[in-house]
Amino acid sequence: MGKARRPKALPKPVCSDHLLVRINPQDAGLFRFFLEARDGLGWFCPLNRNSALMLLTFSPHQRKAMLNALEEISEEIALEILPWPAMRTGEKYDVGIESF
Repeated sequence: MGKARRPKALPKPVCSDHLLVRINPQDAGLFRFFLEARDGLGWFCPLNRNSALMLLTFSPHQRKAMLNALEEISEEIALEILPWPAMRTGEKYDVGIESF
């Protein structure tokens, strides 16, 4: 048998990636439980308690995994995924959401 291949090292990300997630306020604890079950995939910070608007932060290398996790979580609780207002494109930041 040959040597096991080492996974290709990705370059360090310049900045974190973000998404906004809106859930029902009564589901906040369950959302935390589901996200923490993903072994450090990302973390969230509540931006508005009344509407349960959460800012998700994660590595840009794991964006696909985060979207897959949110899809799985959405099977258990109702959630709405929104882009982060400042979407990075090259060296400029474009505003993705006018108001929310």
